[in-house]
Amino acid sequence: MALGVLAVVAGGLAYAAMTQFETPSTAGSTPGAAPSSTGDAVVESDDPSTLEEPAESTPAAVAPGRVITALDASFAVRAVSTTCPAPTAVEVSSDAGANWRAIPADPVSAAQRVDWDGDSYLAVLGSASDGCASTFDLTWTAGDDWDSAPDELTAEWFVDPGDRATVHSPTGAQPAPCRAVLQLAASDDDASAAALCDDATVHATVDGGQTWLAAGPIAGAGAIGAGDAGVFRVAVIDQTGCTGAQLGELSVVDGTAVLGALGACLAAAVPAGAVAVDTATDGSTWVWAGDVIGRSTDGGLSWL
Repeated sequence: MALGVLAVVAGGLAYAAMTQFETPSTAGSTPGAAPSSTGDAVVESDDPSTLEEPAESTPAAVAPGRVITALDASFAVRAVSTTCPAPTAVEVSSDAGANWRAIPADPVSAAQRVDWDGDSYLAVLGSASDGCASTFDLTWTAGDDWDSAPDELTAEWFVDPGDRATVHSPTGAQPAPCRAVLQLAASDDDASAAALCDDATVHATVDGGQTWLAAGPIAGAGAIGAGDAGVFRVAVIDQTGCTGAQLGELSVVDGTAVLGALGACLAAAVPAGAVAVDTATDGSTWVWAGDVIGRSTDGGLSWL
């Protein structure tokens, strides 16, 4: 969804301006670290009835290694979320993801959110390459020059990678709903957001992070993205017979976070951390899974 600073951008999206210099590129996958697991100890006994089987648990989630923001059915911007201090690689598309044009490197690392107005303005929220503190950088020149705008952070949702037990919202810092938040997705109303946690749970808030409602653990939870106010989409990887990504709608109903049924399978080889999802204001949903770009007009029930 759009970052707060786009409210000052004058005029509409200049879609035609982008198509004259669009050049193809192929972005590789950016796998995250594979989740680790340890088996429960089994006490030896001569009586088989006393042996305890290790309890099955949902594998830990992996921090998404990429982000994507959809403007509409044709325009989107994506970024590989590098490890600080490596600069973020940003690309834009104006032809429904068929081709991507690289933007000159932004000095921000570990991108959490990225936005574009369809013309020359882009913004990235992440960690400063120098010192790795949270920062907000923007460009009005399609990446030729980048400026730091730290004041914009006060109006944004983000997580400091050095303190994932705290969530920063437009109303201030709030305790995270879990031990470690891997990703946040925020609606345009500032009060609604969702958090993907390292234990594969997903949490939603409608009061700026003062209280959270939990759903899960969700097996295969790979990324979250914002839709309409109070509605989010969870990208689930390699579940229910699907080799690839499926979307489930997370919403708050009568004070409860509810994950709906998973949609159609977007076939893709998806390494750990190599998935991102977002829904534009016109309802177009984009998923970047492995090397595959999927688009949907019905929230992932079907793919274009």
